[in-house]
Amino acid sequence: MNYINSDVIKVFAQRFIEVGVVAAGVYYFMKFYRLKSNEHPINLVKIGTVDKIVYYPLKSCQPVEVDRAECTKLGLKINGVLDRQFIIVTKSGEFLTQRLYPSLSLVRCTIDGDYIHVSAPNMKSLKVSMHSTPNAPLVDVSVWNMPGKGRCIDPTLAAWFEEYLGKSDLFVLSIADPRKSINYHLFKNAALSSDILSFADASPYQINNCATITDVEHHLSFNKGIDVESNKPRLSYRNFRPNIMVSGPGAYTEDTWHRIQIGDSVRLRLLGPTTRCVMTTVDPDSGAMYPDINVLNTLASYRINPAISKGSPTCGISMAIDQLGSIAVGDPIYVIN
Repeated sequence: MNYINSDVIKVFAQRFIEVGVVAAGVYYFMKFYRLKSNEHPINLVKIGTVDKIVYYPLKSCQPVEVDRAECTKLGLKINGVLDRQFIIVTKSGEFLTQRLYPSLSLVRCTIDGDYIHVSAPNMKSLKVSMHSTPNAPLVDVSVWNMPGKGRCIDPTLAAWFEEYLGKSDLFVLSIADPRKSINYHLFKNAALSSDILSFADASPYQINNCATITDVEHHLSFNKGIDVESNKPRLSYRNFRPNIMVSGPGAYTEDTWHRIQIGDSVRLRLLGPTTRCVMTTVDPDSGAMYPDINVLNTLASYRINPAISKGSPTCGISMAIDQLGSIAVGDPIYVIN
């Protein structure tokens, strides 16, 4: 009886394994290639650039312009501080905004290291730790029926606002438990369960278009019989409180942006149009309602879509984030097709 040499068997087994590895590699390469070939290619169409990046450390106070920002699930983050990270609430849980307290528009709030600094006309400035007090309990906060939780920071800051607003039993909270956009009625078909935010009204990102605000100014001047070319514009982004101002595209084209990319990495997804309220009628330079113009009524004359909002005009768009990263003023902005 003839036997096969053991060395031959080893060589044959080795060749068999090598062929198997190659075959497996070819199989998985072809599978990956087929999957990729079935995907729709991403087409980026440049529409403009980032004109301004704005965040509001303390909800409803003055905006802070920055040159660059980190884009997180919760919204913009600058040096570790989120957009609308802090909020003023009453003992009963009511949150305070310019809707009822327009003088908040004169409160300047900035972050200096680990400290929050506030100042306002006829008030001594105050600088306190922005961190919650030791063992501070969680406080339930609901902003437009989207609940979250916060922790109290230094009570001397709350006392400062009590004096400024002439209102007692106030607290200043720092976000502790994120809120979800999913519950907001306008966004229920667009928001994902993973879409979260701090103390912003309804979405982590608000986008506005420079050309749109200019056009609102034109409508406002026309309604008042004013020659807009000979009068200094009275509106600015501050009336609309966005996070990102876009320059380049025509007015209201943002209504059609379903997905955008900013710079090389950040990708945002449309949640819906931003409905506007009485805060657009607050003069950010005086801390009072405009005595002679009504931005909200002007918008309502041509920017109401009954299918989207129940009587509230829209201006700008609300977005959530799909791909994290950082952005800077001057970055290109693309529509993703």
